[in-house]
Amino acid sequence: RPEDTNLYYGHLQRGEDLLALGPTADGVFGSYHYRHPELPLYLAGHSAKAPALEGGIAETSAEERVAEASTALMMGSVDDATLEAIGARDLAARWREGHLLRGSGRAARASLTASGSWFIADMLNELECEALNSDG
Repeated sequence: RPEDTNLYYGHLQRGEDLLALGPTADGVFGSYHYRHPELPLYLAGHSAKAPALEGGIAETSAEERVAEASTALMMGSVDDATLEAIGARDLAARWREGHLLRGSGRAARASLTASGSWFIADMLNELECEALNSDG
C-alpha cells in the first residue's frame, strides 16, 4: 500500500472550512470544531431540518497559537522555523530523540515517523501545553 498522505487535513493547511456530514464526521468552521455522533445516535437523533451533532468546541488560545504547527504535524511534516517561532525547539528535539520525528535539528523540515503517527494526539497535546507554558 502507498504511504498515507494525510489528505483529510489538507483543508486546514489551506485555511479552508470543512463541512462534514455523516456518522462520526468531524468538521470545522473557522476555529469551531464539531462532530457527528456514531451511526445509531446519528440515525435516531436527526431530522430533515437539523442534523444530529455530538457536540462542538471552539479552539483555545493555545490551540490557535500552535494551529500552523499542529496542522503541519497532522499532514506529516513541519518546518523547523514554525516550531522555533512558537518556542517548541526543545520539544522537537525530544520528539527526534524519541524517534517521533526524523530529520536533524539543522534540517529545514522534520517528518513524522511511523511511531510519531501513533502518538500524534499526545504530540499535539504537548505542543499546546508548551504554548500555554510560554504564555504565562
